[in-house]
Amino acid sequence: MEHREDRVRRRRPERFNERPRPRRDEPHDTQRQQTTAEAPLHQQIQWGKQMTGPNATTDSVLALFAAHGHNFSARNLATAAHRAVKLRRHYVDLRRDRRMMALADAARPRLGECSSQELAKMARALAKAGINALDLIKAKADTART
Repeated sequence: MEHREDRVRRRRPERFNERPRPRRDEPHDTQRQQTTAEAPLHQQIQWGKQMTGPNATTDSVLALFAAHGHNFSARNLATAAHRAVKLRRHYVDLRRDRRMMALADAARPRLGECSSQELAKMARALAKAGINALDLIKAKADTART
């Protein structure tokens, strides 16, 4: 006859309590690794909240990009392009804004880091702004095929 302790051991392996625990200093999101030029995640989140907040304007979004755009993640680049176009007034011509052109130029080398949703956001925003984004649209088509 088996003892109760033997049955418990069979259900739960000996190494159950020995499984590796994640270390506190490891990043939680291992799928989306940040590049060396990117700011820390908490800063990226703060910038995202500034761009999507109720007080955001086209000028504030583009000013934020002009100040910190070199540290933006691919997600924040897509958000900045989308929000700048969405919040603009009809009389504002973004094709002549140097900051919007710089945003488009900053997005091009980072296409490999973008998800398909981020690519779609950037391509649509730049097309609505009147900026030639053919390379972004081609990249989106290539990711849709795979």
